[in-house]
Amino acid sequence: DPETLLDRLAVCAESGCEPLPLDLEQALLRLPPNPTPDLAERAKGIGSAAAAVVVARWFERGAPPPPEVELTWTLDLGSRVVPYDDHVLDRRGIANVSWPPVEPTGLAGLDALLTAPEMRPFRRVSRHFWPGMTPHHRELAAAHLAIGLIDRFDPPDITIDDLRNLTLAEGASGPATALVLAYFLTVKGDDAVPPLLQLAAKGALPAAETGRLLGLFGRRTRYEADLALPSLELAAKQGAHAEVWTILHHFLAVFLPREGERAQRPHTDTVVLATDIATWTGARGEIPEVAAHSKKRGSTSLIRACRSLHQFLTREA
Repeated sequence: DPETLLDRLAVCAESGCEPLPLDLEQALLRLPPNPTPDLAERAKGIGSAAAAVVVARWFERGAPPPPEVELTWTLDLGSRVVPYDDHVLDRRGIANVSWPPVEPTGLAGLDALLTAPEMRPFRRVSRHFWPGMTPHHRELAAAHLAIGLIDRFDPPDITIDDLRNLTLAEGASGPATALVLAYFLTVKGDDAVPPLLQLAAKGALPAAETGRLLGLFGRRTRYEADLALPSLELAAKQGAHAEVWTILHHFLAVFLPREGERAQRPHTDTVVLATDIATWTGARGEIPEVAAHSKKRGSTSLIRACRSLHQFLTREA
């Protein structure tokens, strides 16, 4: 609360004290991000250097824009780094999260907090505080939680409570938020449904990215992506059917077997669920990967399921 911060700065000034620099800088991260010139004028009149210079300038400019988080994948074969949705090569690997440097604020501690770490943090170093430290920058908090989440080590050092806290934050969602959500959909199932619903209610659910990542989980990780299907069905039944359809649409595009790959029961189960959700939402529009399977010769369960879904999506008005 900006008013609370100003009140506390006034108490410091009356006591002849300046706030500790890192405490103040972390407080700035928790302020609403928009400029507030009226509060800047009040800060200038408090009588402390911190209020007159640091806080007043922050209120005048507003928070720096959040960084654009990028998700890439280092594959086992040759340590090749590829975009996370690159389908050229599928091998077990490590998901990498990074972001370019943000515009310097001039505050050393704050600039360090906004800088991407050069390496995965040690497990003993807690990352659970990030959603609370950057409550208006959800994707930045998710990026810190996502570092090292999908790698060769286990268990990851985040919990379902970290996902719940991400839903309480504000700001944009992107691939890092999607990675955390996709992970918990596969390992925690129904516990991940309330956070999914809350993100959907806020219009902040990265549905397409979540679907693509679930597909990649089935190809590049030890996690079985189809374990998320009952939870996705539950989320659809609880009102997020449009968002779940978007997830499944992009899930299928990555998850379905490609040329030379054998179809498995989870492939068919995913198409069958997608058909149900498409019916609920009245979805339309061809999914090329589904269309390709629907046109194959034969009558395997996957081919029949794809024909049913393809016919529904391409029906005439």
